[in-house]
Amino acid sequence: MTWLRRGLPIIGLGAVLAFAAWIWMSPRRSNAGAIARCREAYGAAHTSTDSARVDWLIPLPQNKGQMAPLSCRALRDAKLL
Repeated sequence: MTWLRRGLPIIGLGAVLAFAAWIWMSPRRSNAGAIARCREAYGAAHTSTDSARVDWLIPLPQNKGQMAPLSCRALRDAKLL
């Protein structure tokens, strides 16, 4: 029983740390700037042509070495918008 008293706080702390790491590394948090810009652009689009134009918009500058830049369409397809 003593090992159970010592083990439960450690397991609880591990669960809390895992949950905090999951929140910190959430895709919504890391793409928040791009999501905000795409939502604004989709909100301003009045026709389907405007929406199609926004689909190919790259809301943030491409990082050096990034294979494919993140587009508003990719965010929408990932259900982040």
